[in-house]
Amino acid sequence: MKLHFCPSCARVYYLPEEAHYLCGRAHVVAIWPDGRKRRFFISERIETNRPPWPIPNLVEERELLNEDITETWLTACKHPEDFDLTDVKRHFGYGAPGLRHLSYAQVVAKYSPFVLELAQT
Repeated sequence: MKLHFCPSCARVYYLPEEAHYLCGRAHVVAIWPDGRKRRFFISERIETNRPPWPIPNLVEERELLNEDITETWLTACKHPEDFDLTDVKRHFGYGAPGLRHLSYAQVVAKYSPFVLELAQT
């Protein structure tokens, strides 16, 4: 177990260091490197102050445009064993817009401001 912190909100957690985690806290809306105002949610963590989320190997991402803010919802893929990831009934529910699958590395890269880092001791 080691101390981890969120680079965006500086919240500190005491967690095992085997995995990367996304901060479960609700962060403020921010302008991301792509120039859009965004806010992200981890679907299993709808409340504003939840524990960190260990990033799974395959993540389902939904992007919803609300007025001038893009909301991004992340969930663990329930069927990572599928070779055809386009079956929306099995992977995203029925007809949800803005869908894509992200690998572990893609999530770490895209959501790096919210990926917990080890605190230096």
